[in-house]
Amino acid sequence: MVAGYLVLPANIRDHEVRAHIAVAEDQEDAYEIAQSLLKHILGIVKPEAVVRIRLNCPPRQASLREVAATFGYVASQSESNDLQKIAAKWRLTEKNWATSRETLMTIGKIVLPDTPPVFRHVDQQLPILRPDGQRVLVPIFQLESLLAPMLLCLQGREGVMVPIRKEYEEHLLEDSPQDSLLPHGKAQLAPFRHYLSDKKTLKNFSRGDLIFFYETVKNKGAGAVIAVGRVLRAYLRDEEGMQTSDLAPSILDSSRLSSIGVSKTKTITVFDNMLRLSKPVPLQELKNMRCGEAHQLITSQRLSSEQVQAILEKGL
Repeated sequence: MVAGYLVLPANIRDHEVRAHIAVAEDQEDAYEIAQSLLKHILGIVKPEAVVRIRLNCPPRQASLREVAATFGYVASQSESNDLQKIAAKWRLTEKNWATSRETLMTIGKIVLPDTPPVFRHVDQQLPILRPDGQRVLVPIFQLESLLAPMLLCLQGREGVMVPIRKEYEEHLLEDSPQDSLLPHGKAQLAPFRHYLSDKKTLKNFSRGDLIFFYETVKNKGAGAVIAVGRVLRAYLRDEEGMQTSDLAPSILDSSRLSSIGVSKTKTITVFDNMLRLSKPVPLQELKNMRCGEAHQLITSQRLSSEQVQAILEKGL
């Protein structure tokens, strides 16, 4: 039985991907199949690239459309069965704003403000000119979701840094451009993933934070910040009450929960829009930023907007 199909060009031409896609809706794992196919499409988009994606799918593809919405796809205004999105694999900063704005305008026909705004909160509305010529106000959070995995790394935006072991990050933060349709763990299928930590860390996570991942030196780890994403939400869950929906988007199972603290209650942080930094930010640089001492790196820590900008300056 065919679980699903994806037909797409071997190479991206003119910054556009046109694909045909469908899943067998009667399959028990139709949701995961849809995630795998959609993730594969994003996998062929190179870092720092902006691409228009248009998907043609048959009618009555409820699971596919539901999953596609979590990846930032919207219905096409011209073709009833088509889904479309713009994928921007970059981090917008004050320094690259002008060139990024020009690229997005040329390829995606979306026009950002002339100058980068100062970040006040994640639901702050930005004036955007849409491809249809309409000027609309779009919250930062929604804009990042629609152009995922893009992040607006604006002045004033705070963050959080979390430790992760090398053997875990290779799976949880997997973002290889050499993607394949071979089986993935469920943590690698969804557009969002889960980071588990001690219950005391809950206070360090806020919706819309930039979340930086510090790979520890244990087991020949890098001892550097290697990736950044966006916090969607964080919540507490008792080990006994852990559901598949809590653990599947992480790389842990119930037998390994004790490795992240003795407390029977864990903090689960949901994050998305994760991309690796082009230049890992090493320990000495973090010390210079006053966020690289040993006692700071063993747990999650808040980052000021100045520290966030300093890490991005070194890592992008």
